[in-house]
Amino acid sequence: MTDKTHFAQKPVLALKPLNAPGNSFTGLFSGHIDGTSFERVQFDWEHLGRGRYDIVLFHWPTEFFRPSSRKATLKLLGRILWDRVFHGTRFLWVVHNLEPHDGGSLKSGLTTYLFLKLLDGVILLSEHSRRELHRLHPAARSLATLVTVHGRYES
Repeated sequence: MTDKTHFAQKPVLALKPLNAPGNSFTGLFSGHIDGTSFERVQFDWEHLGRGRYDIVLFHWPTEFFRPSSRKATLKLLGRILWDRVFHGTRFLWVVHNLEPHDGGSLKSGLTTYLFLKLLDGVILLSEHSRRELHRLHPAARSLATLVTVHGRYES
């Protein structure tokens, strides 16, 4: 069964990643999302396109900016589109970096553009980042944006 309501009464929020070894921000970020309002789960590509998630939040969507295989990345984008259209899934990006530090060898304007057009919104960590996002990726200008402060790391 792929019906989201079968799995949880609360909306399912999938985070990619839920936690990241070597970077405490993602764990702190996901830990501050209200667990009484959302079921927080680790995002899994196998569930994409099956209506398992209500919201997907990407921290580092490297595969869309620097894909290893444009064909494989286009298939992922098709699955995002499927979930958006047929299941009402919403997609967000927490913009840590405007360009990935690593990833595949291809720089793909096509997959970057399509990814941005499929997003519902972005969360940015500074107003400067919002301006730079719009300068580097004009397709992002139509997206809903939230600028928030970068949290302090505990201890």
